[in-house]
Amino acid sequence: MKKLLTTMFLSTVLVTGGMIAMAENQNNVDNTAEPAVELQNADVDASQSTNDAEDVSQNKELEQPFKKGEINPYGNFFTGTTYLERLVANDNVWNSSIANVTFEPKARTNWHRHSGGQILLVTAGEGRYQERGKEIQILKKGDVVKIRPGVEHWHGAAPDSMFAHISIEPNLPDNQTTWLKPVKDEEYNPEE
Repeated sequence: MKKLLTTMFLSTVLVTGGMIAMAENQNNVDNTAEPAVELQNADVDASQSTNDAEDVSQNKELEQPFKKGEINPYGNFFTGTTYLERLVANDNVWNSSIANVTFEPKARTNWHRHSGGQILLVTAGEGRYQERGKEIQILKKGDVVKIRPGVEHWHGAAPDSMFAHISIEPNLPDNQTTWLKPVKDEEYNPEE
């Protein structure tokens, strides 16, 4: 059943070109006419979410629909330990790259931007997302983040939780990632 749902999920992502519309509980991060990022939250069973948070905060293996993968070969653009499992490599048919990225607690990307945008589908744990000059957003299982082209941002795990998301890079081969400086500890966790 899990494999069937995973196959259906990926098929939906591929058929719709990575655009997933969640009809209920839509929460736009930026309320302008054309937000740089849209954060949508799917209905999540609160008891399941609590159990997931307890499991990952104790550093147990994160339950997620895809393999955790190997140590991220792009680790020099991240703070902390991350893992990468390539799901769909770019080719001349789909023009997108899809990967599962798993973050240990406190791990995060550097500030970066994608010339063709990026879509994040949160599959497990609790994470963080921030655009340059805006408030940090808390990400939970079922959230969808659509990041417009050229927007400087970072994303990663919460301080006490593992985190996993599917990263979709559309508009290839013209979508280039520009990696910037690491996210400082005081930017990542301003309350400490």
